Amino acid sequence: KTRTLQNMQLKMLQQPSMVINATLSPLTDEDFQQIGCIVQIEDVTREKKLHGTLTRYMSEAVAEQLLCDDENSGNAKLHNATALYSSIHAFNSITKDIGATQTVELLNGYFQRMTDCVFDNKGSLDK
Repeated sequence: KTRTLQNMQLKMLQQPSMVINATLSPLTDEDFQQIGCIVQIEDVTREKKLHGTLTRYMSEAVAEQLLCDDENSGNAKLHNATALYSSIHAFNSITKDIGATQTVELLNGYFQRMTDCVFDNKGSLDK
């Protein structure tokens, strides 16, 4: 049975560490008796770093889509996008009357509902 181990950190003496995917497959003879093992190692260090950078600026789903799109890798693409800007009407007046603790509760509830809506639609959040 073939086994794949993904995103393993490989440390070698006097070398920078690498992130690898390793695939182990049995090697069999004509009678299907195991006579050895084939080990395939793929260096995914660059991809792992790129994934980390992309997910700092966009959602996991968008980063995955960009990384998996081999056909247009590195090429610019034109897409429609929507930007959402929002504010709470009369925020200053409201917060003056309700105090600090309730203001924090108000904002936490507001942010939670807004970010849920954005993330449910595969959006990303800035600031």
